[in-house]
Amino acid sequence: MKLNKLIIASVVTATAYAGQTAPSTSDNGAYVEASGVYNNFSNEIEAQGFRVNGGFDLGNGLSLDARFENGYTNETSIGGPSGSELKFNELRALAHYTQQINDGVSLIGGLGYGKTGLTYSGVDLISTEGLLADVGVQFQADRFSAGLSYTHLFSLHTASFNFGGDSQIEDEDIGLLEGTLGYQVNDNVSVILSVQTQVLGDTVLEKQLAATLGLRYSF
Repeated sequence: MKLNKLIIASVVTATAYAGQTAPSTSDNGAYVEASGVYNNFSNEIEAQGFRVNGGFDLGNGLSLDARFENGYTNETSIGGPSGSELKFNELRALAHYTQQINDGVSLIGGLGYGKTGLTYSGVDLISTEGLLADVGVQFQADRFSAGLSYTHLFSLHTASFNFGGDSQIEDEDIGLLEGTLGYQVNDNVSVILSVQTQVLGDTVLEKQLAATLGLRYSF
């Protein structure tokens, strides 16, 4: 199933590259974006919270972008300290290069650091961190924009924590496919909708669906 998803993602990405795309940072040079997020994971675990994106343009097609996501899950009883909550966290920091193909169309690629997993009472219950790479295309026409990206986390360290001690588990790369739609309200504010799914990686917890809706402010 994941292989089929990955093949579909590759075809869609190639098709989008053939005729669509747009830069990851604003024309004004910097942006910050705040969104509400809903996640649906394997094992019937859900998480609701927030996602913050931000970045700025370095010039000559280069930019720095970051993301932090935090969501409280519907699972609270796992044998740990009482009064604690199980939370999903994701952190990304990437340097991007944007190549404009024509008016409104761009190809984007980036490298950086990523970490994702669950925390419980401030402790990493499950965590995967490593090198992060992404490639994407975006299209912008008038006030509307759309994009598709594939993000791959090359796992350098994966661990799980039991309340009897820390344990190392097998490293597993993670691949995520994300689509976005945007509408520019005015020169500075845009409404952004995104949908994300995990298409690669036989992980302990798999992100089956993530949906966000928020506002982006461009400086």
